[in-house]
Amino acid sequence: MQENDIQSRTHTAKKRPRGINLPTDISDDLLVREWTLSAEDKAQVRQCRGDANRVRFAIQLCVLRKYGRFLENYSSISARILNYHCRQLDIPPLLSLDEPERDATEYGHQQKIRAYLQYAQFDERIEAELIAWLTDRAVEGALAQELFQKAERVLKSWHVILPAPARIERLVASVLAQAKEEFFEKIAGQVSSKLRKRFDELLATSASGKSDLFRLKEYPPAPNAKQMLSYISRFQWLDAMLGEITETGVSPAMQRHLALLAKRHDVSDLRRFVPSKKYALLFCFAVETRKTILDHLVDMHDKYMTDLLRKYKNKHEAKLKQSRKRAQSGLAVVLDASDIVLDNTIDKKSRVDEVFTRVGERPYRDSVEDCREYLRVQDNGFVDQLWNHYSQLARYLPSFLGLKFEASIGSQPLLDAVQLYRNVCAGVSDFPVTPPTFFLKAEWIYPSRKPDGSFDRRIWDIGLAVAVRDA
Repeated sequence: MQENDIQSRTHTAKKRPRGINLPTDISDDLLVREWTLSAEDKAQVRQCRGDANRVRFAIQLCVLRKYGRFLENYSSISARILNYHCRQLDIPPLLSLDEPERDATEYGHQQKIRAYLQYAQFDERIEAELIAWLTDRAVEGALAQELFQKAERVLKSWHVILPAPARIERLVASVLAQAKEEFFEKIAGQVSSKLRKRFDELLATSASGKSDLFRLKEYPPAPNAKQMLSYISRFQWLDAMLGEITETGVSPAMQRHLALLAKRHDVSDLRRFVPSKKYALLFCFAVETRKTILDHLVDMHDKYMTDLLRKYKNKHEAKLKQSRKRAQSGLAVVLDASDIVLDNTIDKKSRVDEVFTRVGERPYRDSVEDCREYLRVQDNGFVDQLWNHYSQLARYLPSFLGLKFEASIGSQPLLDAVQLYRNVCAGVSDFPVTPPTFFLKAEWIYPSRKPDGSFDRRIWDIGLAVAVRDA
């Protein structure tokens, strides 16, 4: 079993800070809260000989209280912290603080501070207690970085001086190495024999050399109706495999970590693993992938609808521009004809004939139609463009809106509209004459009304798809 299956010691070292990082730019509030000496503190400090020793003692006292370990050198202390202590101790300001001349003096100060604050040394007894405490958390599924941080916190709560970070790191790595077998057994114990069989089938390769596991690892394709249906089928297949299972019994962070490990290993690796490890990794991968595929489907629908609206908006604007150009030319003809009709010097009975004589009957009728067409395109043209695409959207929308993504929508009225759509698609109910339209764009409502007052379902469906995208 590879040591990097649960985050390694090297990985931990990259994330955790080394030693103590004192603040260089500290606020007045923090300065007072974390670096103020009590009367009892000052009494301890004044037992030291020399101003420099007193300041060093005071700083180490505050550092142990806050960080749980002593400062290794004094070069990192900011002048602001240094002189705040000088003012408290009635000592002239210092630009910097030298290292102590005698190691014995520094050691003696640390022993006095430890006794004063009642801190214990990190010894074999405490190390054994810490290992037992870490083992319980490791079996629960804590990651290495999380265990490292918890170890430091619990030692501080026990009033134990923290050992070097590297030592805690080694303990965490050792505990994880010993606990991972029990940890995998705990996860795999939740996998039924039926589900184990399905996981084994995931690792079987077809004539093409690809496994179902490989297909589950594939990144989603560019969205179109065909690919959406294919990806929805992938989700439904995995959802049917897992059934009502939604958790693996480990923390979300650990579940994602183990799912990523399963994704990184190929089929031959997973087959070689002992059953507990193999089924634990595949279990976490399956549960996590189901959520990931659903997220991808929502993103694919989002992009598909955005591209669709952009495409048909551009088409509508291009058609509107052409209609406007024709209408502008036709408007001049219509105005000329109107001038003739309104000319009182021409006999009323002869005015229409005069229009046809001067303007021409065909040009006049065409000009009127161009103006009407412009108004129709302006009011209804975008909706007409969407109508033309409805058949493509209808290929995947029933399956998509049938998915369990209530939490992603989050609005009860919109959920009710989605449920209405599901019922109509399933034949449970008819599409109502006056469906809810609160989610539709205002400019879509009028052109979607039929002469009998009923609503065009195609635009309602498209509007619902857009509302789900925007939810």
